[in-house]
Amino acid sequence: MKNKIFSFLLVFSLLLCACSKTSRMPFNQEELKIVITSDWHYLDQSYYENYTNFGKDLLKGDGKMTNYSDQIIDSFVTKMKEEQPDLIVITGDLTFNGELNSHQQLAKKLESLKEAGIEVAVLPGNHDINNIFARQFDDVKGAVQVESLDKETFQQTYQNLGYEEAKSIDEHSLSYRLDLNQHYSLLLVDSIQDSYQQNSALSEETMAWLEKELQAIQKEHKIPLIAMHHNLARHSNLLYEGYTLDNQEEMLSLLKQYHVPLTLSGHIHMQHIAKVENIYDIASSSLAISPVQYGILTLQQNSIDYKTAILENIEGDEIFFETAYYQRVYPKLKDVFDENTAEKMADYLAKVNRLYFSGEIYLHLDELKNDALYKQLLQKEDQLEFSISYLKSQLADTTNHQQLHIDLP
Repeated sequence: MKNKIFSFLLVFSLLLCACSKTSRMPFNQEELKIVITSDWHYLDQSYYENYTNFGKDLLKGDGKMTNYSDQIIDSFVTKMKEEQPDLIVITGDLTFNGELNSHQQLAKKLESLKEAGIEVAVLPGNHDINNIFARQFDDVKGAVQVESLDKETFQQTYQNLGYEEAKSIDEHSLSYRLDLNQHYSLLLVDSIQDSYQQNSALSEETMAWLEKELQAIQKEHKIPLIAMHHNLARHSNLLYEGYTLDNQEEMLSLLKQYHVPLTLSGHIHMQHIAKVENIYDIASSSLAISPVQYGILTLQQNSIDYKTAILENIEGDEIFFETAYYQRVYPKLKDVFDENTAEKMADYLAKVNRLYFSGEIYLHLDELKNDALYKQLLQKEDQLEFSISYLKSQLADTTNHQQLHIDLP
């Protein structure tokens, strides 16, 4: 009998020790350092290692360096272990197209951060769950469909990366609440409607859960912050459909009511800060594209500061991103200009696009507008209507999207 009691007490004490080692939230300190990142689009090497042209095929896309997934993420993990932030928040599109093994391998990489004393909190993006485009690529078989995962499996896979620390979890979605310290709570809102590219309107049940948590946070005299995959604000006058939350007005009304100062999002792959109804929305650029950057959020009792940082040891990112965009615009340009001019125009537009997505185009506006190629392009507006409208919107952006300071009342 004594042995049984001793065994029980031993197991119980071990469980208590385990909890004390893994449970760090809410943090005790007044100032918090939180890293914000998004759209990693990680693809485990086993899905493309037997496909010779995978890198070439990626250059036909949007500039994601998916074939360097492991290098980028391993570099990020190493950097975080050096920097030791309190928390890392990843706002969705963790994987390329929701491949089960990609999720499992990524979770292992992230759990190594937990072991180093850094908390991690994740959300799904529109690529991550029930994705019908989950594929393995092979020289012989081509693209072969592979297993994705559902919402239940997502939560199980990332249980140690946010969910185990949750003060509350919405039973109708993958949304959850984290209490950060005595001043702040973070609501991680699942804006994905179960499968790839479906609408992003939050259900009535999730909106009710969100309002209940906002009420509780208000009663506790804390400041609520929101993280989700889709954008609260429009970050482009031309590119917003499918990126901005479908029930934006309803969400905005709720967040205004409870004095939310800041939302964190991703999805659009562009580093951009927008303000709507006195709420700032920071859209983090994809870690898989140039300039391979992430955000650092510093929370103090009366202020919020944000800045970006770059993974310096990733080479070739600018060329990769520009080449992908070049290949998309050149075919249209060669129908309007001679071959030599079309090549120069494509180079120019690719550079503009890279600077725009980086969030620092404001530093280069005079140079880009004074370029003779810009004036030549404007003369062909009737033939290149969308391209010129997009270019004008890019060169009208005078904001520094890599820094933000918010004073709190």
